[in-house]
Order: sequence, then C-alpha cells, then structure tokens
Amino acid sequence: MSSDLLVVTTPMPPLRHAGLLWHTARYLRPSQIASRLRLRLQATLHRMAPSAAQRRYARLAERSGLRPPSVLWGRRSVDALARDLSADEDLNRSRRRAGAARSGHFTFLSEAVDLGRPIAWEAPHQSQLWRYHLH
Repeated sequence: MSSDLLVVTTPMPPLRHAGLLWHTARYLRPSQIASRLRLRLQATLHRMAPSAAQRRYARLAERSGLRPPSVLWGRRSVDALARDLSADEDLNRSRRRAGAARSGHFTFLSEAVDLGRPIAWEAPHQSQLWRYHLH
C-alpha cells in the first residue's frame, strides 16, 4: 500500500531571503562568494544546455588523463539505465541481505562477520570503522 505525500511550499518573502543571504555571506571571504556565484552560473548553464556541459567536462577529463564512464556520456538517460535494472534481482538481493542480517551475518568494507544470535551489537573485535557501518 503506497501513500503519496503532498508537500506544499510557500515562497519565502524577499526581505527574509535577503536577510538570510546577508547572515550567511557576511562571514565569507570575497573569493568564496565569487566561487559560489561561478558554481551557480555553471549549474544554470548545465541545466540550459546539458550537451555543452557534457562536452566541456569530457574535454577537462581528457586533459586530466581521465576517461569519463561511457554510461554517463552516452545517449541513454539515467532513467533508461534504471529501468534496465531488474526489479526481481533487486528484490532477491534485498531478501538475501535481510536474511543474513536476521541470522547475525553482516558484511561491511568487504569483511563478512557472523555476530551470532542474539546479535552481539558491540562487535568488540571489529575496527571502529566497521562498527560505525554496523550502527
């Protein structure tokens, strides 16, 4: 059963918006403000002409010796790629992971550990980073 959530937003009054901008920008250096404006302009241009932005990024990647993934630069959209993923495979993978978690078996950072039943949540023999992912 699915429920759709309707979010209604009202625009912020211009004076309040200006006040928030001032309270944020007054602590920034001029170079930081210039960078924020440049990034905002680049994002706007990317939305207006995505193919030009892709060509620009491809040139920069080539100059840096990096090759962008062909999947990202091909004609297929992210939505098309997502549709190609099999929902059944995702469901089976999720079921396997849930079953392993129920039995106390967890894999993080390419390290599989059986914490037993009941699950020993402290995992004292694991690294702090591994325990971070556990919790």
